[in-house]
Amino acid sequence: MFFVYHAYPTIDGKSLAGWTWHACNSENGFLHGRIVFFAFPIMCWIMWARNKEKAIDPSYWGMIYLVLGMLFFWASMRIIQPRLALLGFPLLVIGFTHYLFGGKIAKQMLFPAFFLWLVIPVPGLNTALTGRAVVWTIEFCYQTGRFLGWDLTREGSTLIIQEKTMVVRESIGIRLFAFTITTSAIFANYRQRGWWRKVTLFALSFPLLFFAGYFRILFILGLVQYGKVDFAMRFYHDWAGLLVIFPTVVLGMLFFGWLIKKRERSQLS
Repeated sequence: MFFVYHAYPTIDGKSLAGWTWHACNSENGFLHGRIVFFAFPIMCWIMWARNKEKAIDPSYWGMIYLVLGMLFFWASMRIIQPRLALLGFPLLVIGFTHYLFGGKIAKQMLFPAFFLWLVIPVPGLNTALTGRAVVWTIEFCYQTGRFLGWDLTREGSTLIIQEKTMVVRESIGIRLFAFTITTSAIFANYRQRGWWRKVTLFALSFPLLFFAGYFRILFILGLVQYGKVDFAMRFYHDWAGLLVIFPTVVLGMLFFGWLIKKRERSQLS
């Protein structure tokens, strides 16, 4: 009811679901948020398949989360800020599950519930990613290039190599950031046991993403340095996200996941 009720008359009379769907668009870079609408039911089904043999123990404690979630929704209507309702929506999911099925099953619902936060379009996130990350990337690439003896100079956000000017506007971008966060969260939740292992693996995705963006720019500079200008500025520049960043993040997650499991096995032996 809360998701489809037309709670925001001043925003074209949209419901929370309608506003969220339209707010996740290609113009603000949050089109990936629409995937959550389809991923959430699948996660719920996986959770149910894994726990359907467990005993159901309904509890009134779930009402606490339900009330908190409803307070978020009420506040969002008062100040006409749908993001606030989305922030509290996981509490409704957890509270509903806890009330009907008990705390043990509600605990298994934590990840699917908070995965819904990925639909929240955060103003200024793209600017932050393409701002601070670019500054760090330019600095690391410049210092690496100088260390390797490349003919490289820096002017603000511009790198000049072999008299070719390269303006670095972004090294990561909101789409790559969303891909990394989504992939690492799913991978950590379903491939690791224990909350500390899941949190550790998820946290490692952030430095992985930064270094993937760093290597993307560094490879472009290296190709230009050694005469492959057309290849660097056309094919590689267009496909670097698929050829460098995606494999770096995925392989990095697999490697760190293997290390965590290896450490666990060594402690047990």
